[in-house]
Amino acid sequence: MREVHSQLIEGARTPHFADPGQFRRSQNWIGGTSPSNALFVPPSVDEMNRALHDFESFLHAGLQAPPLLHIALTHAQFETIHPFLDGNGRTGRLLITMLLCYWKLLERPVLFLSAYF
Repeated sequence: MREVHSQLIEGARTPHFADPGQFRRSQNWIGGTSPSNALFVPPSVDEMNRALHDFESFLHAGLQAPPLLHIALTHAQFETIHPFLDGNGRTGRLLITMLLCYWKLLERPVLFLSAYF
């Protein structure tokens, strides 16, 4: 995931991507101005590292459910962990496409490219 994030984010036009491909080393949040008024607060860095281990185990365990459900659970788990300071949404959307191709639900990647992706 770090390599995917790095390749996807490298050269992005926003200053938030100081460390493409590097897992966050501080708390992040979604919405609000701080964790106390955020809409969602992902796991702390220590909890994130444990969650990433579980995520990797789930990802490599093979199908535990019908492919679309497995992909949805994988994506939900990734977005809940939110391992990067920024670019998690883009990386997660690309993860969906990659898994659809891996499980042969798409013959080739279909990407909806935009300035934001």
